[in-house]
Amino acid sequence: MSKALLISILVLACSVHSFGVGPDQPTNQPSSTASAKRAVPKGTQQTVVVVSMKYPGADPKTVEREVGKVVEDAVNGVKGSNHLSSTCAAGAYRLEVMFEDGTDMAMAKVLVQNHISQIAGKLPEAVTQLGITV
Repeated sequence: MSKALLISILVLACSVHSFGVGPDQPTNQPSSTASAKRAVPKGTQQTVVVVSMKYPGADPKTVEREVGKVVEDAVNGVKGSNHLSSTCAAGAYRLEVMFEDGTDMAMAKVLVQNHISQIAGKLPEAVTQLGITV
């Protein structure tokens, strides 16, 4: 089994938490015990921007604390976003930022990139050296 496949499986299997953003959750605070996903009506398309980072040697709790919390705090509230879903695993982090129906995908990606670039200096050096994929 390739290393990339193993990391992908771990990322999917080790979901840490997800939280909602929007009018039905006015505080926009994470919920570590339950997902606050909003239903997407049939026939609509959800615009999703995926952010991924590698943090070699870090356990899932370290990834959550040093990468996840920092990135989610920065991206929470991006104009037009309505849900965040993150996964932390050993050496890896993935965030899905969902946007309102009809949001321009290119603009959504730029908004997420801009918010992440503002906090890049707060991330561990190993993460920034390996690059952040949006």
